[in-house]
Amino acid sequence: ETLKRTTQLAKMVIRYPTRKHVKSRAQHLNVTRIKETVSTDLLFSNVRSIHHGYTCAQVFFGLKSHMINVYGIKSKGSFPEAYRDFIREHGCPSALRRDNAREEQNDEIMKIHRVLFIKHKFTEPYNPQQNPVELKAIKYLKEHSHVLLDQTGAPESCWYLAIKYLADVHNICADPMLR
Repeated sequence: ETLKRTTQLAKMVIRYPTRKHVKSRAQHLNVTRIKETVSTDLLFSNVRSIHHGYTCAQVFFGLKSHMINVYGIKSKGSFPEAYRDFIREHGCPSALRRDNAREEQNDEIMKIHRVLFIKHKFTEPYNPQQNPVELKAIKYLKEHSHVLLDQTGAPESCWYLAIKYLADVHNICADPMLR
């Protein structure tokens, strides 16, 4: 009777150190990874976009997949927000190739790279040809957006909508799963 009434046979629940987690404590494990280097640069416009008020766009270009992703921004200093949006929507690249612009080298970007284990890759100063986004994505978007705006008769302030549309069309054509 004494044994039934005592707590000697009670099991003790110990959660430490093996505690169940829905999400990992390491932030780099909570993010989808892209197994490729992503190149990025700004595309500037002379006119604010019609609806959003953007003056430039941050263009991300996957070196293996050739995917083009465009994010409108209102100033050069908005790069960290566009970069976080890219990581949230598409995943975390293994490396980020960019030029030596100050707004792309600030402490906020360094923190993102440290937490998510992203490599830094820079082009040499005054050598934009080393950044593939310049020659492939931005050149393509500029040329084709001018043609698209001219053929449709749309105002210049529709530039952002045109490059966003062209990037989506390019990504559909570049996706090997859809061929």
